[in-house]
Amino acid sequence: AAGGPGPPAGSGLLGAPAGSGGAPGTPGTPVGNALVGDAEAELWAAVARLPPKQRQAVAYHHVAGLTYAEIAEIIGGTAEAARRAAADGIKNLRKTYPEEERHDGPPSR
Repeated sequence: AAGGPGPPAGSGLLGAPAGSGGAPGTPGTPVGNALVGDAEAELWAAVARLPPKQRQAVAYHHVAGLTYAEIAEIIGGTAEAARRAAADGIKNLRKTYPEEERHDGPPSR
């Protein structure tokens, strides 16, 4: 697993053909394609800057939906190590991903 977790060129997220279904608002759907842009590119760039094990654990768990045991089989180590790598990766993303991109609702008071 040498490459980054970004979607391959010309396809939807994780290699699924673009437009292959999925929930509205997700990449590969008409609404999702309209919403995808700078924010997604910035997120993938932030993920790409993570150390390799963190990047892989975050992508495999939070994007592909794999269990930590499945991730451990792919990247090596234990399920606990995969869980820790994913948690550390999310912690790093919270520090490095632009603050304004993480707020869905109105600003808190």
